[in-house]
Amino acid sequence: MKATLAFLLALILTGSVFAKEIKTSFENDRIFAKLRFNGVEAIMLLDSGGNTGLFPEYVFYWKTEGSKVEKNYLKFLNKGPFDNFPKDVLTDNSIRLMSGQDEELVMIRKVVKDGLFGHAWFGNRLWQLSYSEKSLKLLNKIDSPRGQKVPLFFKGIGYFYPRMSISVEDESLDVLFDTGGTSVLSEVAMNELNLKDAIVASSFIRESIFNKWQKKHPDWKVIQAGDRFGNNDLIRVPLVVVAGKKIGPIWFAKRPNSAYDEMMSQYMDCKCAGAIGGNVLKYFDITLDYPNKAAWFYRNSF
Repeated sequence: MKATLAFLLALILTGSVFAKEIKTSFENDRIFAKLRFNGVEAIMLLDSGGNTGLFPEYVFYWKTEGSKVEKNYLKFLNKGPFDNFPKDVLTDNSIRLMSGQDEELVMIRKVVKDGLFGHAWFGNRLWQLSYSEKSLKLLNKIDSPRGQKVPLFFKGIGYFYPRMSISVEDESLDVLFDTGGTSVLSEVAMNELNLKDAIVASSFIRESIFNKWQKKHPDWKVIQAGDRFGNNDLIRVPLVVVAGKKIGPIWFAKRPNSAYDEMMSQYMDCKCAGAIGGNVLKYFDITLDYPNKAAWFYRNSF
């Protein structure tokens, strides 16, 4: 009876019913999932704004009868590593193999570890993401979720890159909801932010808006080449409004306009202003309803 009451109380407090808790770790407000197959563990960055992929050496480590590489995908005929994940978290038993130039791959491996689960992994599902409890749960349904409801927007079928709105100085900005947003900080930036680790959760803003902020507010702190990804500058924004809640200060890394006008516009329904990552999202516990294009942001006690 006590266990039943405790379970019912948990449902009331969380406002949702969960099917499975994903085995995760939170590192500098970035989320990693863990899975083990053929005695080899993979640690995968969970990136709602990225694309699922795995490094090629797992072709050897995860080799099974009938598995094969086809068109840069590792495909499993029978049992694959994703059987360890909740049913339907992935649509099939295959995964894209990541590639790149040597220097680029060194950086990518540091950032994503063994690979990443991207937009399609999140898409068409219900999630409860708690930065305060450092947990991620795959939900069966959502009942009376806590917090402020925020609409999500998607380009269309098969594109699960969520767009939402935030506000800076009463200006509404369309941004990507990006759990995997990452900066690799320069030594100067690490000292300025008093951080020991260079790889941290990050948010991004397009160059045109960055320049406008910098011109309008010369008092806003800027760290030149603070993000080693492209040697981009960082800017400290005193206040950002997310789901009606004021948070800040928030550091944004500059990104070229082309990142949103050309690259991300292929996958999103607009040419957005930037992205919000874990350095913003950590202030909230978030319920995500991809099928109904909505999220609920509950301000945690961070």
